[in-house]
Amino acid sequence: NSLKYYIFYGEHPLDIIKSFLSVVGLPPMPPKWLFTVMKWRDTVRREAELMEDAVKMREYGLPCGALWLDNPWEGHEKSGGICIGDLSFHPKRFPHPKEMIEKLHAMNMKLLVWVSPFLTRCSKHWEHAVSNNFLVNQEKGGSRGNIDFTNPKAVEWWKGILHQLLHLGVDGFKADRGEEAQGPKALYGNESSEIINHNRYVTFYTKALAEAVQESGKADAIVIQRSAYAGSQKFLTALWGADQQAKIEDPLGLKAVIRAAQSASLSGFPFWGSDVGGYTGFDPVLGLQMPTKATFIRWTQFGSICPLMQVGGNGP
Repeated sequence: NSLKYYIFYGEHPLDIIKSFLSVVGLPPMPPKWLFTVMKWRDTVRREAELMEDAVKMREYGLPCGALWLDNPWEGHEKSGGICIGDLSFHPKRFPHPKEMIEKLHAMNMKLLVWVSPFLTRCSKHWEHAVSNNFLVNQEKGGSRGNIDFTNPKAVEWWKGILHQLLHLGVDGFKADRGEEAQGPKALYGNESSEIINHNRYVTFYTKALAEAVQESGKADAIVIQRSAYAGSQKFLTALWGADQQAKIEDPLGLKAVIRAAQSASLSGFPFWGSDVGGYTGFDPVLGLQMPTKATFIRWTQFGSICPLMQVGGNGP
């Protein structure tokens, strides 16, 4: 029933940022490999496609230091297709994940996997999460549920699953989502409401990821995330600018990305990057096309001076 607010002031903008970070926490210094070029596809259907990107990067002499394995990598035999929240390599698409990761490491490349803060009903973890009240309490009958990061037992359980991936050889996480509203009826383990937890939720999510990485003992593992809030700074390795359209013009093209980079920097997130060329590159239904040569070149120029340079999207 009260509101606390802060006023940060200084003679120079950098002084204001320093004052702000003294309250919310300083960002960690990333490992050197964060500053290499990173590559990903929106959909990787099999190990051969992932290795093709690695080989091509080396053939072209590009200083690629990491590949991101995006959304469709999770699943198990009974789930049939991809199952978000399973947090295990799909046995048909990636039958030998440890050996696959070792191949990439032999090429001096790291591997990040996509994660989200929710489980879908097909996940092998669904029943356990529901029976232990590890999900945010929403209306029954939903097809997915967000992990309740206000519940310490849920956090420890989820981190344990992440530990398995890190021990397998995964070098970090591309953490998506986390900013969506859970609905007015959402009830959290700390008995607070969505109004209280909506903005804080993403920081709880980031904190759990960062702790899992730290507890694994992998000193150079990282967490890259698309959403954040005040307090996320001290947990995040880097921030990326989410899904933008493959064009220069506003409202969702390169011009918007440049403003987003400035906003992130002024908000205490110095390590930031965007999808070079734009994420939404090809959708006949929406009338979206692949980036033009001029757009891709201009975006590459911008990406090359950002701390995080990564190339990927949903085009063919």
